[in-house]
Amino acid sequence: MEKFPREAVCDILSRLPLKYVIQCICVCKSWLGIVRDPAFEELHFSRSESEPAILILAHHVIGGKEEEEKKKKKKKEVIGISYMKQERLALVPGETLALVPGETAIGNIVSSHSWSFVGTCRGLLCFASPSEVVIVCNPVTREHVLLPEPTPCPKPYRVMLAFGFDPIAKKYKVVRLVCPPPERRPEVAAQVYTLGDAGSWRTVQGFNFNCAPRGRSVYASGAVHWLAHPHPDNPPPPPRHRHHPRHPYIQHLLAHQQIDHLGESILSFDLGKEAFEMAPHIRFGVESSLEELGKCVAVVDTSSTTLVEVSVLRDISQNHWQKEYILPVRKPRLCDRGSPRLICALEHDGVLLVWLQDSLLSYRRKGFLRRDLKLARFPTWLDWEICSGYRGSLVSLSHLSTGNGDHRSDDVSFVGDQELYAISSEDVVGGREEARRCDNIVNCFHENGMMLD
Repeated sequence: MEKFPREAVCDILSRLPLKYVIQCICVCKSWLGIVRDPAFEELHFSRSESEPAILILAHHVIGGKEEEEKKKKKKKEVIGISYMKQERLALVPGETLALVPGETAIGNIVSSHSWSFVGTCRGLLCFASPSEVVIVCNPVTREHVLLPEPTPCPKPYRVMLAFGFDPIAKKYKVVRLVCPPPERRPEVAAQVYTLGDAGSWRTVQGFNFNCAPRGRSVYASGAVHWLAHPHPDNPPPPPRHRHHPRHPYIQHLLAHQQIDHLGESILSFDLGKEAFEMAPHIRFGVESSLEELGKCVAVVDTSSTTLVEVSVLRDISQNHWQKEYILPVRKPRLCDRGSPRLICALEHDGVLLVWLQDSLLSYRRKGFLRRDLKLARFPTWLDWEICSGYRGSLVSLSHLSTGNGDHRSDDVSFVGDQELYAISSEDVVGGREEARRCDNIVNCFHENGMMLD
């Protein structure tokens, strides 16, 4: 193996699927050196163009009060990271297409912190704890980096985070927005942290929009995006049909030059320029969510009980929107109004997958083929989150360590299923003690006939 030219080996390996490249690491030291080269990581990712996938992030706890008293062990929270795959299940009287979690996890994060998912970008995942500890990890290489802690957020302000990649500087960045409560003017403070830099969080100026971001962020086209709604000064209560031009609400927005921010807009932060932009859109419904489709930011509107509309922002500089899909759906029997109706949406091999609280369907544009799917072997007893648009990569985090968060590295470990079993074999394993946020949604799955026994 050592006699092959390095350039030829590099070219061949860069064209292989990710799972085979990982196997090649064990062939010899020279191949290991090639795969771990940052230049090869970038080359492989650019050539692989892997289709986006869905990950399920299953939360559970190992250890408990009895174990703490007997063994002086602290409880640990585990996030099991697994693919969600489509499988054909042979059932009587026919065959059913189902979305099923993988039996083997890509990796498991074991930590003393409680984590919430922030976002994914180029194979990396970002999580944050309630105490604002931020971690970036690669489940394929099982590496992680802890970021230095920012200045604490004063109450009742809230923090919103985003994670993305600066294509100009070739750097990964985490964006932090500190937002005031709804009754105050939206004077949002913004900070950025660049992975690999030894510095701290940097303050970003230029947020001069009279709006408040909401929901989870999405990375697409070199920027991170949020949905945002306007905050006009002392507006009258919006009427039911607030988009009619003769209604008092519209007249108030016109008088205060807020018409461009009518309804939901897209707040974007360009990671290269480190500048904010707004993309207004008058047709957003009351219940809309952001997703990444075809490497563009998209709005999935689930305001109607019988239709799902998908609009894609093709050019943010020109505010060019294109309505890609209008899909009929059945009326739900039950939905948890405290959570978005949309679980996730993604395009894979020319097929759009839409996962709602009340239905799971796929739609192939070619042939106009629509299919209803089911959920099988779903971990209903666990708290969970869904990561859509994940594309695995070999990006190493070893050279991105900041040094500022290394003193907390003992709080986090990345293990496989066998290692996790060894850790938890003598411990109590269960869900979080507090009420799980997903219980109501799982009830909706059952009520709407989406679950297979």
